[in-house]
Amino acid sequence: MEKSELGWKADRESQWQSHKLHSSGVIGRIIGCNRNVAQVRSEAGCFQAHIPSLGSQLNAYPVVGDWCVTSKPEDENSYLRIIEVLNRSSQIRRKKAGRATEVQVIASNVDFGVVLTTRTEEFNWNRLDRYLTMILCENIRPIICLTKADLDPDNSATREMVQSRFPTIPVHSVSTATGQGIESLGALLTATETSVFLGSSGVGKSTLTNTLLGTESQSTQSVRSIDGKGRHTTSSSQMFHSPTFGWIIDVPGLREIEPWNAHQGIDETFLDILILAQQCPFRNCQHEDESGCAVQHAIKLGQLPARMLKNYRRLIREQREQDERESQQTPYSKKKRDKAASKSQRQIIKSKYRY
Repeated sequence: MEKSELGWKADRESQWQSHKLHSSGVIGRIIGCNRNVAQVRSEAGCFQAHIPSLGSQLNAYPVVGDWCVTSKPEDENSYLRIIEVLNRSSQIRRKKAGRATEVQVIASNVDFGVVLTTRTEEFNWNRLDRYLTMILCENIRPIICLTKADLDPDNSATREMVQSRFPTIPVHSVSTATGQGIESLGALLTATETSVFLGSSGVGKSTLTNTLLGTESQSTQSVRSIDGKGRHTTSSSQMFHSPTFGWIIDVPGLREIEPWNAHQGIDETFLDILILAQQCPFRNCQHEDESGCAVQHAIKLGQLPARMLKNYRRLIREQREQDERESQQTPYSKKKRDKAASKSQRQIIKSKYRY
């Protein structure tokens, strides 16, 4: 398989030609990680590679989707050594679960972020907002996928409800049981690009992956007959290839979703609030009980859901706590970051994010 089929872009090739390891190393892509062992796919084939410890000299800890430089394989059974992880064009990140303020990279070098959710189970606006925030803070194109459409009697209404909340993001209703929406979703995915499927456990990520691949590459379980809910199956991230739909990264469902350094993603996700805030009489309006607050006025008129403002405030608060806890943060860099965030807000409001 050639590098271009692995998702290698032309701009990377020029950088690789001048790389210090060009003559001694081999380019590969990490398609799976399980504890301290990675599966690396290169032009020479698929190999196992040991993932060095966190205290190694690697510039980043390898994750699924990463491009890396490895030692040259001696034969098809060679066990490779990862020498370097190349710079990432994009990454899906969150705060690592638990109390520590550390970042966890879930997937990298992603072109499309497909958020899967379903009305037949727990439909959670807060989780949807958080997944989109993770996607939109990077150079990743979002897609919302409403799964198990055949089990939702109000499928059309559900899609219209979500589309009205996110008018600039493609929203697709799909059913792997009937084939509904599969073709229209697949039409967005290209052979040389990479998509990551995000969503709660049991929402149908692995089933949709298998449908697009046309094979049973991922283990799945049937929905529970008592309530029609899916069951957790995927335990580690894996990347699969389709000649038609490109590379698909299937990740386990995330219980804790706190986006990392996602100020821009928050602005993108809650663009409606940003635009309304420009109409508030006070520049530092908190959108609580200030006189003439345009955001609160929109909520009273039913033009803006109160839950949206609640989710927005919660995410903003989490980002501020992240910023404060970063031990290496200096007053100068904080001022620089705040200035960059203000500039980003103005650009987002001006462009009104287009897909």
